[in-house]
Amino acid sequence: MKGSPSTLNASMTRFTAPKDGPVAEAMRKAGAIVLGTTNVPANLADYQTVGEIYPTARNPYDTTRTPGGSTGGG
Repeated sequence: MKGSPSTLNASMTRFTAPKDGPVAEAMRKAGAIVLGTTNVPANLADYQTVGEIYPTARNPYDTTRTPGGSTGGG
């Protein structure tokens, strides 16, 4: 999404999108309001969302467990 940071949850891969991608553009044209994005593991190299920039995602029902999925349960 335009203006959103894309970091792969690692400080060496910071990028800010100069424009919306096709899906975000279509969603906005349809009236959608994006409230947030998901978290990912550092450099997409793990199953848990442990990284340098964002906190580790936790299962809201049991914080000792991962929410699962490569996007931290997105």
